[in-house]
Amino acid sequence: MALPMLRSLTGQTEIEPRHLSVNDAELLDLKIKGSRVVWFTSVKSFGDEQIRNRFIYVNPDESPEQDERVFELQKKPEIEVDEIKDFKVAQALTKKILEETRDLKVVIPYIDRIIWPYKDKRWLFPIFKAFLEVITKIHYKQRKIVRDSIFSTYEDFATTKKLWGACLEHIIYRVSKPVKKVLDILPEEEEYAITKAEIAGEIGYTTTHTGRLLEELEEAELINSKKQEHGRVWVFWKAKMPSIEDIKIQEELVKIT
Repeated sequence: MALPMLRSLTGQTEIEPRHLSVNDAELLDLKIKGSRVVWFTSVKSFGDEQIRNRFIYVNPDESPEQDERVFELQKKPEIEVDEIKDFKVAQALTKKILEETRDLKVVIPYIDRIIWPYKDKRWLFPIFKAFLEVITKIHYKQRKIVRDSIFSTYEDFATTKKLWGACLEHIIYRVSKPVKKVLDILPEEEEYAITKAEIAGEIGYTTTHTGRLLEELEEAELINSKKQEHGRVWVFWKAKMPSIEDIKIQEELVKIT
């Protein structure tokens, strides 16, 4: 029931989400009021296109290096004073930006000229646009403001591209560490495609477990697969993915040519 619940909590309708519960053998109809927070305890991605574009979420850092950093923090008896001070400064800056720009609508005058290579993944552009709007508001002191509108610039676009590049892997992949491990060993070209058994042998997983990981990759549209000729064995290779350099403004191409 996870997906129906998420649709109800995040739907853009005036219907108030409700939860039916039981207390002392009596049915309780609980209305869910106010802002909703969704806390995920799994890194498995959604298999629903409508739900994907309602969330911005990233994979946790599961690396051994992060384990070591967490352990070092756990050994500290308390947070250092300087760290608290730095946090309060950042908190104050964020609060001021929010207060000063709350009623400003971001206008992106060049939005029709943005070349977007991820059209098949419809949930991505709203995230990129949200990043662009945030960057524009952060620089509100240096941006043109007309009445209730603040105008985004090419500089904001360039900054957003850098931010997008840093987050690209987690935003698009949306897969767990074991799944990413499978993806990393898959070939780029179809002619070098490998079987599930070959993948399992390479990374040390069972073929059953490898099959589940491949299903998650296929659901995320990150791999291609086909059945070998004259046989029943499937082979796999990476799907072609655009790079950060493919995100451009049309005028940039005009200047080059």
